[in-house]
Amino acid sequence: MLVFSFVLVLILHNGAAQVDLLPEESKDTFETLNMLYSDNLKWSYEWAEKALEYLKSPDSVKADLVIKGKQSFSADDTRLLWQKLLAFLEPRFDKKEKALERLPAGTVYGCNGYIDRKGNKDFISAACVYKKP
Repeated sequence: MLVFSFVLVLILHNGAAQVDLLPEESKDTFETLNMLYSDNLKWSYEWAEKALEYLKSPDSVKADLVIKGKQSFSADDTRLLWQKLLAFLEPRFDKKEKALERLPAGTVYGCNGYIDRKGNKDFISAACVYKKP
């Protein structure tokens, strides 16, 4: 029975997806993207953590504005991570442009995400959450 349990664990582990948090350098991409739409925003590491929390459980974070997205990329896609992030987030930012422009000075925000590697696909999920002063 012990051998069966061990084999089952190995099978489940090998079939499971690998999930990695976005690297710290992604902050630069998020900050640059946000600067294109508003000068009133201030990066917050606390809200970057809340962005990750939002992706796991949207009802647990009380934000004034959320911009989120998810896109799959072939595992052999040679674009850099920042290029992939811009590819699917920039259109979402464009749709929320007016809302971003209306955020008052002193608004804090944070962005975060993860990469879920399944087979020959990388699913990138990311969110930016904003809190007015």
